[in-house]
Amino acid sequence: VLADYDESELNKITFPSVPECLVSSLQFVIVDFEAPISGDASEMELVKYFLKNSAILKKLTLCVNHGSIDSGIFKELLKIPRRSATCRVVIRLVSPHGLML
Repeated sequence: VLADYDESELNKITFPSVPECLVSSLQFVIVDFEAPISGDASEMELVKYFLKNSAILKKLTLCVNHGSIDSGIFKELLKIPRRSATCRVVIRLVSPHGLML
């Protein structure tokens, strides 16, 4: 029953182990949520998961809500350790109406 859990626990992404395909063969990821990310903790956990566990990741593309620019999302992204030394994080800014900027 979900009522038995703290809401903060429901938003955590947990995996017992990292799938081998993620470690050894994932090269490109486009993180495309239903809406552009805003820096929410659960969104950032997913981004961290890919960056920390993908050994040969070349590019991670994120669609970021234009209004989130001031929220410190860029500073947060820079702090995340990357397993792949060649990984680039590409930010696509999206307007509140879903238009690419």
